[in-house]
Amino acid sequence: MMDGGERVGGSDGDENRGEIVWPKLYISLSSKEKEEDFMAIKGCKPPQRPKKRAKIIQRTLLVSLSLSLSLSLSLSLCFPDFVSVCV
Repeated sequence: MMDGGERVGGSDGDENRGEIVWPKLYISLSSKEKEEDFMAIKGCKPPQRPKKRAKIIQRTLLVSLSLSLSLSLSLSLCFPDFVSVCV
């Protein structure tokens, strides 16, 4: 095809016949390119470090992480084969 997309649909006559599905493109930008884009949008440089999370959110993340670690540890102690299946 000249336009680069693929046509979806077959001979079964469904409603998607002739619809173009474009391929997904992923391009990673350098930090310099990200800074230039930020400058173009906001008009100032991006912050040098990320903003601090709220205490309640950080506490929730820590609690959920510690609970999941303790659960996986207790499962590995009770069922030694369980860890090899999950990993």
